[in-house]
Amino acid sequence: MWSKLQPSVKRLWLGAGGLFIAGNLFKYYTWVIAHDAVSKVEQEAHEDASRQLREARDSAQKYALPPLKNMQRFRAAQNTLVLCASTLALAPKTVILVRHGAVNREAAGLTPDGLYGGDVDVPLSERGEAEARAAAQFVADTFGSKVTSVFASPMKRAMYGAERTVEALGKSMSVEAREAFREVRRGDWVDKSIDQVSKEYPGEDMQRFLDDYDFNPAGGGESVNEVQARAKKCLLEDVLPSINEGECAVVVSHLFITRSLLSFAEPSTPVAEISVPTASVSTLEFTGDDVSIDLRGVKPELSAEDDARLAPGSAAPDVWLNGAARRG
Repeated sequence: MWSKLQPSVKRLWLGAGGLFIAGNLFKYYTWVIAHDAVSKVEQEAHEDASRQLREARDSAQKYALPPLKNMQRFRAAQNTLVLCASTLALAPKTVILVRHGAVNREAAGLTPDGLYGGDVDVPLSERGEAEARAAAQFVADTFGSKVTSVFASPMKRAMYGAERTVEALGKSMSVEAREAFREVRRGDWVDKSIDQVSKEYPGEDMQRFLDDYDFNPAGGGESVNEVQARAKKCLLEDVLPSINEGECAVVVSHLFITRSLLSFAEPSTPVAEISVPTASVSTLEFTGDDVSIDLRGVKPELSAEDDARLAPGSAAPDVWLNGAARRG
Protein backbone atom coordinates (compact mmCIF):
# COMPACT_ATOMS: atom_id res chain seq x y z
CA MET A 1 0.00 0.00 0.00
CA TRP A 2 2.80 2.42 0.89
CA SER A 3 4.36 1.77 -2.53
CA LYS A 4 1.19 2.78 -4.30
CA LEU A 5 1.05 6.19 -2.59
CA GLN A 6 2.15 9.22 -4.47
CA PRO A 7 5.45 10.78 -3.38
CA SER A 8 3.72 13.95 -2.19
CA VAL A 9 1.42 11.95 0.08
CA LYS A 10 4.35 9.93 1.42
CA ARG A 11 6.13 13.17 2.28
CA LEU A 12 2.97 14.39 4.07
CA TRP A 13 2.76 11.21 6.16
CA LEU A 14 6.41 11.31 6.98
CA GLY A 15 6.13 14.97 8.05
CA ALA A 16 3.11 14.21 10.27
CA GLY A 17 4.88 11.26 11.84
CA GLY A 18 7.91 13.35 12.52
CA LEU A 19 5.82 16.01 14.18
CA PHE A 20 4.11 13.36 16.34
CA ILE A 21 7.38 11.92 17.46
CA ALA A 22 8.87 15.36 18.06
CA GLY A 23 5.81 16.35 20.12
CA ASN A 24 6.06 13.29 22.31
CA LEU A 25 9.76 13.80 22.78
CA PHE A 26 9.10 17.41 23.83
CA LYS A 27 6.40 16.31 26.30
CA TYR A 28 8.78 13.73 27.79
CA TYR A 29 11.61 16.23 28.06
CA THR A 30 9.27 18.78 29.70
CA TRP A 31 8.02 16.15 32.19
CA VAL A 32 11.58 15.17 33.12
CA ILE A 33 12.57 18.78 33.74
CA ALA A 34 9.42 19.41 35.84
CA HIS A 35 9.93 16.18 37.80
CA ASP A 36 13.54 17.09 38.56
CA ALA A 37 12.48 20.56 39.74
CA VAL A 38 9.76 19.14 41.99
CA SER A 39 12.15 16.53 43.38
CA LYS A 40 14.71 19.21 44.12
CA VAL A 41 12.14 21.34 45.92
CA GLU A 42 10.92 18.34 47.92
CA GLN A 43 14.49 17.41 48.83
CA GLU A 44 15.27 20.94 49.95
CA ALA A 45 12.03 21.04 51.99
CA HIS A 46 12.89 17.67 53.58
CA GLU A 47 16.41 18.81 54.41
CA ASP A 48 15.07 22.06 55.90
CA ALA A 49 12.50 20.19 57.98
CA SER A 50 15.20 17.77 59.19
CA ARG A 51 17.46 20.67 60.13
CA GLN A 52 14.67 22.37 62.10
CA LEU A 53 13.87 19.09 63.85
CA ARG A 54 17.52 18.62 64.87
CA GLU A 55 17.69 22.19 66.19
CA ALA A 56 14.47 21.73 68.18
CA ARG A 57 15.75 18.43 69.64
CA ASP A 58 19.08 19.98 70.62
CA SER A 59 17.32 22.91 72.28
CA ALA A 60 14.92 20.65 74.16
CA GLN A 61 17.79 18.56 75.54
CA LYS A 62 19.13 21.61 77.35
CA TYR A 63 16.00 21.69 79.53
CA ALA A 64 15.16 18.00 79.53
CA LEU A 65 14.08 16.21 82.73
CA PRO A 66 16.27 13.38 84.02
CA PRO A 67 15.97 10.05 82.23
CA LEU A 68 12.96 8.02 83.20
CA LYS A 69 15.05 5.52 85.16
CA ASN A 70 16.23 8.40 87.42
CA MET A 71 12.85 10.13 87.70
CA GLN A 72 11.95 8.51 91.04
CA ARG A 73 15.24 9.66 92.56
CA PHE A 74 14.71 13.15 91.11
CA ARG A 75 11.20 13.38 92.56
CA ALA A 76 12.43 12.24 95.99
CA ALA A 77 15.16 14.89 96.01
CA GLN A 78 12.67 17.52 94.89
CA ASN A 79 10.25 16.60 97.70
CA THR A 80 13.10 16.69 100.24
CA LEU A 81 14.07 20.20 99.17
CA VAL A 82 10.47 21.39 99.42
CA LEU A 83 10.11 19.80 102.86
CA CYS A 84 13.36 21.40 104.10
CA ALA A 85 12.32 24.80 102.82
CA SER A 86 8.92 24.50 104.48
CA THR A 87 10.47 23.38 107.76
CA LEU A 88 12.91 26.28 107.82
CA ALA A 89 10.17 28.75 106.97
CA LEU A 90 7.96 27.49 109.79
CA ALA A 91 10.63 26.92 112.47
CA PRO A 92 9.62 29.04 115.49
CA LYS A 93 11.69 31.30 117.66
CA THR A 94 11.52 29.81 121.16
CA VAL A 95 11.81 31.78 124.39
CA ILE A 96 12.49 29.57 127.42
CA LEU A 97 11.14 31.12 130.61
CA VAL A 98 12.71 29.98 133.88
CA ARG A 99 11.63 31.22 137.30
CA HIS A 100 14.27 31.44 140.05
CA GLY A 101 14.42 28.84 142.85
CA ALA A 102 13.15 29.09 146.42
CA VAL A 103 14.60 31.99 148.45
CA ASN A 104 16.04 32.58 151.92
CA ARG A 105 14.09 35.47 153.47
CA GLU A 106 15.99 35.27 156.74
CA ALA A 107 19.30 35.91 154.96
CA ALA A 108 17.80 39.12 153.59
CA GLY A 109 16.54 40.23 157.00
CA LEU A 110 12.87 39.75 156.08
CA THR A 111 10.07 38.43 158.26
CA PRO A 112 8.87 34.93 157.35
CA ASP A 113 5.74 36.20 155.54
CA GLY A 114 7.09 39.54 154.37
CA LEU A 115 6.68 40.65 150.77
CA TYR A 116 9.78 41.63 148.85
CA GLY A 117 9.26 41.57 145.06
CA GLY A 118 11.75 43.62 143.08
CA ASP A 119 12.67 45.89 146.00
CA VAL A 120 14.82 43.44 147.99
CA ASP A 121 17.65 41.39 146.49
CA VAL A 122 16.78 38.19 148.35
CA PRO A 123 19.27 35.31 147.89
CA LEU A 124 18.29 31.75 147.09
CA SER A 125 18.04 29.18 149.82
CA GLU A 126 20.27 26.13 149.59
CA ARG A 127 17.39 24.17 148.14
CA GLY A 128 16.61 27.04 145.78
CA GLU A 129 20.12 26.80 144.38
CA ALA A 130 19.64 23.06 143.85
CA GLU A 131 16.34 23.78 142.07
CA ALA A 132 18.08 26.29 139.83
CA ARG A 133 20.77 23.77 138.91
CA ALA A 134 18.11 21.18 138.05
CA ALA A 135 16.28 23.69 135.84
CA ALA A 136 19.55 24.65 134.14
CA GLN A 137 20.36 21.02 133.36
CA PHE A 138 16.82 20.46 132.05
CA VAL A 139 17.22 23.40 129.65
CA ALA A 140 20.60 22.11 128.46
CA ASP A 141 19.32 18.54 127.97
CA THR A 142 16.11 19.62 126.22
CA PHE A 143 17.27 22.49 124.01
CA GLY A 144 21.08 22.18 123.89
CA SER A 145 22.73 23.80 120.88
CA LYS A 146 19.55 25.64 119.90
CA VAL A 147 20.12 28.06 122.80
CA THR A 148 22.08 31.05 121.52
CA SER A 149 21.46 33.65 124.24
CA VAL A 150 20.63 33.84 127.95
CA PHE A 151 18.91 36.83 129.56
CA ALA A 152 18.07 37.44 133.22
CA SER A 153 16.80 39.83 135.82
CA PRO A 154 19.75 41.61 137.48
CA MET A 155 18.61 40.30 140.88
CA LYS A 156 20.96 37.67 142.28
CA ARG A 157 18.29 35.00 142.73
CA ALA A 158 17.72 35.09 138.96
CA MET A 159 21.34 35.62 137.96
CA TYR A 160 22.34 32.45 139.82
CA GLY A 161 20.00 30.35 137.68
CA ALA A 162 21.11 32.09 134.47
CA GLU A 163 24.79 31.48 135.23
CA ARG A 164 24.12 27.81 135.98
CA THR A 165 22.27 27.56 132.67
CA VAL A 166 25.29 28.86 130.73
CA GLU A 167 27.50 26.35 132.58
CA ALA A 168 25.14 23.47 131.83
CA LEU A 169 25.07 24.43 128.14
CA GLY A 170 28.86 24.39 128.04
CA LYS A 171 28.96 27.53 125.93
CA SER A 172 31.14 30.60 126.13
CA MET A 173 28.43 33.20 126.41
CA SER A 174 27.67 35.87 128.98
CA VAL A 175 24.38 36.42 130.77
CA GLU A 176 22.55 39.50 129.48
CA ALA A 177 21.09 41.22 132.57
CA ARG A 178 18.00 43.33 131.86
CA GLU A 179 16.38 45.71 134.35
CA ALA A 180 13.10 45.21 132.50
CA PHE A 181 13.00 41.65 133.90
CA ARG A 182 13.24 42.75 137.56
CA GLU A 183 10.34 41.54 139.73
CA VAL A 184 7.36 43.82 140.42
CA ARG A 185 8.20 46.59 142.89
CA ARG A 186 6.06 46.39 146.05
CA GLY A 187 6.55 49.94 147.35
CA ASP A 188 5.51 50.34 150.99
CA TRP A 189 4.28 46.76 151.10
CA VAL A 190 7.86 45.44 151.42
CA ASP A 191 8.43 43.16 154.43
CA LYS A 192 4.73 43.27 155.38
CA SER A 193 2.40 40.32 155.39
CA ILE A 194 -0.85 40.36 153.41
CA ASP A 195 -2.82 40.93 156.62
CA GLN A 196 -0.60 43.84 157.60
CA VAL A 197 -1.08 45.49 154.20
CA SER A 198 -4.86 45.29 154.53
CA LYS A 199 -4.78 46.82 158.02
CA GLU A 200 -2.22 49.56 157.42
CA TYR A 201 -3.45 50.61 153.94
CA PRO A 202 -7.26 50.64 153.88
CA GLY A 203 -8.56 49.87 150.42
CA GLU A 204 -5.31 48.22 149.42
CA ASP A 205 -4.85 44.48 149.38
CA MET A 206 -3.40 41.75 147.21
CA GLN A 207 -6.74 40.88 145.66
CA ARG A 208 -7.17 44.44 144.40
CA PHE A 209 -3.66 44.33 142.98
CA LEU A 210 -4.52 41.16 141.07
CA ASP A 211 -7.96 42.30 139.90
CA ASP A 212 -7.19 45.90 138.95
CA TYR A 213 -4.24 45.89 136.56
CA ASP A 214 -3.86 49.69 136.85
CA PHE A 215 -3.68 49.74 140.67
CA ASN A 216 -0.43 51.05 142.18
CA PRO A 217 0.33 50.04 145.79
CA ALA A 218 1.35 52.81 148.19
CA GLY A 219 4.90 54.08 148.17
CA GLY A 220 5.59 53.68 144.44
CA GLY A 221 4.51 50.09 143.98
CA GLU A 222 4.03 48.96 140.36
CA SER A 223 0.77 47.90 138.77
CA VAL A 224 0.36 44.67 136.81
CA ASN A 225 0.08 46.64 133.57
CA GLU A 226 3.34 48.46 134.24
CA VAL A 227 5.20 45.21 134.87
CA GLN A 228 3.73 43.60 131.78
CA ALA A 229 4.55 46.60 129.59
CA ARG A 230 8.27 46.70 130.45
CA ALA A 231 8.71 42.94 130.33
CA LYS A 232 6.95 42.53 126.98
CA LYS A 233 8.77 45.50 125.45
CA CYS A 234 12.14 43.97 126.34
CA LEU A 235 11.09 40.59 124.97
CA LEU A 236 9.94 42.02 121.63
CA GLU A 237 12.70 44.58 121.12
CA ASP A 238 15.67 42.83 122.70
CA VAL A 239 15.25 39.08 123.22
CA LEU A 240 13.47 38.01 120.02
CA PRO A 241 15.76 40.00 117.68
CA SER A 242 18.76 38.22 119.24
CA ILE A 243 17.72 34.82 117.84
CA ASN A 244 16.91 33.39 114.42
CA GLU A 245 14.13 30.99 113.44
CA GLY A 246 14.79 27.60 114.99
CA GLU A 247 16.89 29.07 117.82
CA CYS A 248 16.14 29.59 121.52
CA ALA A 249 16.73 32.33 124.08
CA VAL A 250 16.50 31.76 127.83
CA VAL A 251 15.00 34.33 130.22
CA VAL A 252 15.55 33.63 133.93
CA SER A 253 13.38 35.90 136.04
CA HIS A 254 10.53 35.99 138.56
CA LEU A 255 6.92 35.08 139.16
CA PHE A 256 5.22 38.18 137.76
CA ILE A 257 7.68 38.58 134.90
CA THR A 258 7.08 35.00 133.80
CA ARG A 259 3.34 35.43 134.18
CA SER A 260 3.47 38.64 132.15
CA LEU A 261 5.37 36.97 129.32
CA LEU A 262 3.14 33.89 129.27
CA SER A 263 0.16 36.21 128.91
CA PHE A 264 1.40 36.89 125.36
CA ALA A 265 -0.20 33.57 124.42
CA GLU A 266 -3.11 33.77 126.88
CA PRO A 267 -4.09 37.45 127.15
CA SER A 268 -7.54 36.66 128.55
CA THR A 269 -6.24 34.50 131.42
CA PRO A 270 -5.99 36.38 134.76
CA VAL A 271 -2.36 36.58 135.89
CA ALA A 272 -3.21 34.97 139.24
CA GLU A 273 -4.34 31.84 137.38
CA ILE A 274 -1.04 31.38 135.51
CA SER A 275 0.86 28.82 137.57
CA VAL A 276 4.62 29.30 137.78
CA PRO A 277 6.32 27.12 140.45
CA THR A 278 9.81 28.03 141.62
CA ALA A 279 12.56 26.94 139.21
CA SER A 280 9.97 25.84 136.66
CA VAL A 281 10.41 25.95 132.90
CA SER A 282 7.87 27.26 130.39
CA THR A 283 8.27 28.07 126.70
CA LEU A 284 6.80 30.57 124.26
CA GLU A 285 7.03 29.76 120.56
CA PHE A 286 6.82 32.63 118.08
CA THR A 287 6.01 31.69 114.48
CA GLY A 288 5.42 34.81 112.42
CA ASP A 289 2.66 36.73 114.19
CA ASP A 290 1.49 33.66 116.12
CA VAL A 291 2.59 32.82 119.66
CA SER A 292 1.86 29.66 121.62
CA ILE A 293 2.85 27.92 124.84
CA ASP A 294 4.60 24.58 124.50
CA LEU A 295 5.97 23.76 127.98
CA ARG A 296 4.03 25.15 130.93
CA GLY A 297 5.41 25.30 134.48
CA VAL A 298 7.52 22.13 134.19
CA LYS A 299 9.51 21.73 137.41
CA PRO A 300 12.52 19.42 136.96
CA GLU A 301 13.34 17.00 139.73
CA LEU A 302 16.40 17.61 141.89
CA SER A 303 19.41 15.40 141.49
CA ALA A 304 19.33 12.36 143.77
CA GLU A 305 22.22 13.81 145.76
CA ASP A 306 20.55 17.19 146.32
CA ASP A 307 17.16 15.65 147.06
CA ALA A 308 18.66 13.40 149.75
CA ARG A 309 20.71 16.21 151.26
CA LEU A 310 18.06 18.94 151.32
CA ALA A 311 14.86 18.46 153.25
CA PRO A 312 11.70 19.79 151.56
CA GLY A 313 11.20 22.14 154.48
CA SER A 314 14.31 24.14 153.59
CA ALA A 315 12.42 25.66 150.68
CA ALA A 316 10.41 28.64 151.87
CA PRO A 317 6.61 28.38 151.44
CA ASP A 318 5.75 29.97 148.13
CA VAL A 319 2.02 29.62 147.68
CA TRP A 320 -0.76 31.88 148.88
CA LEU A 321 -3.77 29.67 149.26
CA ASN A 322 -7.12 30.07 147.46
CA GLY A 323 -5.39 31.16 144.25
CA ALA A 324 -4.59 34.67 145.42
CA ALA A 325 -0.98 34.71 144.17
CA ARG A 326 2.54 33.44 144.54
CA ARG A 327 5.26 35.50 146.15
CA GLY A 328 8.57 36.74 144.75
